Amino acid sequence: MIIAWPTHNRSKSVLRSVKSFKNTNLKLNFFVSNTGESELTPLFNSEHIEAELWEGEARYKWINLLKENCRRAHINPSLIDFALNPSAPKGVITTGANRNFLLLKLVGKKFVSVDDDVVFEPRRLAPVEIGNALGPSPGNPLSTLYFKDQQSLNLLKEKSERLKDEEFLSTQIQMLSFVQNSQFCALSLCGYYGDSGFQSPRGILSLNEQSIHELIKKDQFHAALKSRLVWRVSDKVQAFKYSPAMLMCAGFSNDYELPPFFPMGRNQDSAYAYALSACLSNALIGHLSFAIMHAPVEIRNYTEDLPDLEMRMNDIMVLLWIEFLKKNIEKNYKNAGEFFLEFAQEKNFTERLNFLISQHFSERALRLEEKIKNLQSKDNDFFQNWIKLAVQEKALIDKALQKSPNLLPMETNNSLLAADWIGQYAELLLSWKEIRNIAQGI
Repeated sequence: MIIAWPTHNRSKSVLRSVKSFKNTNLKLNFFVSNTGESELTPLFNSEHIEAELWEGEARYKWINLLKENCRRAHINPSLIDFALNPSAPKGVITTGANRNFLLLKLVGKKFVSVDDDVVFEPRRLAPVEIGNALGPSPGNPLSTLYFKDQQSLNLLKEKSERLKDEEFLSTQIQMLSFVQNSQFCALSLCGYYGDSGFQSPRGILSLNEQSIHELIKKDQFHAALKSRLVWRVSDKVQAFKYSPAMLMCAGFSNDYELPPFFPMGRNQDSAYAYALSACLSNALIGHLSFAIMHAPVEIRNYTEDLPDLEMRMNDIMVLLWIEFLKKNIEKNYKNAGEFFLEFAQEKNFTERLNFLISQHFSERALRLEEKIKNLQSKDNDFFQNWIKLAVQEKALIDKALQKSPNLLPMETNNSLLAADWIGQYAELLLSWKEIRNIAQGI
């Protein structure tokens, strides 16, 4: 089985993650794509770790070879730069581009992609502990527990069952091999415990009323305000046409024609889940009832004061995928690519982009207002702290809407750049199947 890591010069972190895969009799092949320089090779050699490393000159040579082969096939080679090695503005992450490298380098193979800050220590909660979690909510199969500190999380960790790595990976393989009534599992996800990946408790504002009640009754509300620590997992192995995705440790059925990631910016996980539904109408997303540890080596900030709203490029992509999925047309690469291309080439692109963002913020505001009114009608001090946070969020949305018609994704400073990126992604979708075939032959 192939275990693959996308990373960017995080040598200590990725080495820790690789070394955590040790309690299995399965034959594992390690594959690492490093978008930085060649710093992993000497480190892996010194630790006597066998792995296929793609970094520095070797990585760029392969990309250039792919570009040359695409040029001969009359595919614009600049699409390869956009997909795998984009010229992103300073500070904009390119994890999506690195995952695209995995998809092209491992065409035709099933593999598990692991973030470099994941420690592979799979655990399963007892049913009674899952029963204490919040959720699942409609459209999201994950139940969540919040922890005020590491000690509280460790107490639950000690009660959980430590799985053999072999059991976890075998279940991944079984899920990725699922086929029924022409449907197949394209993506297989596990839960996670440890760092949530979020810098504020904004996520609890999307909870339904029952979950809000449970959040406060079980005194997890203050834990959610103070700490990034969570345990999120599905209570059973199950599959969905669409569900939210966190790709910290995700299996890819890359023997199917999986779509490319939008290469730049955060939240590429959510956008990718929609891309699967839009490009592969029979694809399913599977969820395992296990969790792995997400433990960044660096300290990450967290605040109970909600930061200003950010509309990221991948948030825009999510909104566009939703618009496409609403259309009464066949869901495939061609129609998706043409939809994005039409949007990017729209004469009034800036106005249409602003309308899309404003509409999204307005709908969020209406949902919050409804929840606030419902909870205020309970005449119960129980909900006051949650209402206070929701009112703060509503004020931030109103502030953001005041910027219209000058709303832009955070990674860009002008709408022309956003249009260019969306247009390039459209072209990538239209050529992706052929690019995959070319990559497989290199």
